[in-house]
Amino acid sequence: MPEKLTSEHLLLRALEPEDLDVLYRWENDPSIWGEGSMIPPFSRYDLKQYITNAQDIYSSRNLRLVVEERTTKQVVGMVDLFDFEPIALRVEMGILIFEDFRGKRYAKETLELVRNYVFGFLRCHQLVARASVKNEASLRLFRESGFTEAGLLKDWVRDNALWCDCVIFQLINK
Repeated sequence: MPEKLTSEHLLLRALEPEDLDVLYRWENDPSIWGEGSMIPPFSRYDLKQYITNAQDIYSSRNLRLVVEERTTKQVVGMVDLFDFEPIALRVEMGILIFEDFRGKRYAKETLELVRNYVFGFLRCHQLVARASVKNEASLRLFRESGFTEAGLLKDWVRDNALWCDCVIFQLINK
């Protein structure tokens, strides 16, 4: 992977077979299901197949990266790049920093690494993100990182029985 996927504290890397337990934990965590459109739960078998058959972003249109602390090699989160459009040069992203590691600026550092990868290596024109209006940490992260609020998606995600709006953010590579 390009050198741009490392920073002072973090490394973004591809999924490895050893990440099965971490992936299982993330995909089956009901506290984050409301942020996206996942249809969990996932079995270990399905996730093992996903890791084994992971394709490059150009053929699968998505890429999952592990966020790893450089000195301890501890997995602190994951990044999803999805709905990649190689003609329109745009991609959507999601970041998850595991609860034990929140509040340490890992999300901001991860976002900077993603930005470097998307605009540098993939040569995208724009990076898109969505955040529930209830997710104050994500809203703050995107606003403070130079993203522009491009719109509001009404009743976009469901948190238990309640519908919730999402803010859509864009970052244009000038």
